[in-house]
Amino acid sequence: MSSTNPFFRSDRESSLESDFQTEQHLVDGLASQVDNDTVQKIINIQKESLRRFEKSNEMLTTCTELSRRRLEKALKDANGHKEMILQVVICELDTLLFFTKIFSIKSQIKHACLIIFIFVRLIIKSLLLP
Repeated sequence: MSSTNPFFRSDRESSLESDFQTEQHLVDGLASQVDNDTVQKIINIQKESLRRFEKSNEMLTTCTELSRRRLEKALKDANGHKEMILQVVICELDTLLFFTKIFSIKSQIKHACLIIFIFVRLIIKSLLLP
């Protein structure tokens, strides 16, 4: 802290002022080596790069959104196809069960009424063959 005497400064204040002067001297030295046209060219290149990055970022965002929509549609279609396949399998099992029952009943009738079964077969053959 500085006291009321302007000629008295603490070591800390002197150190800070000394650091600031050193830094300012470095900045002034660097600024004198680079002209304004070069700095303006660098700024323009950075602005162009930023514009390109923003455009790329927009394109990536759009691509991500399209991919998300396509994935949702593909999942919806896949679930629909899965449901259809399950229905086909169930129908196939039902059909198989139906024909198994028919053959079982036919076999029971054949054994129970063998003479009638043979007679009906002969009638059917005679009707089919002229």
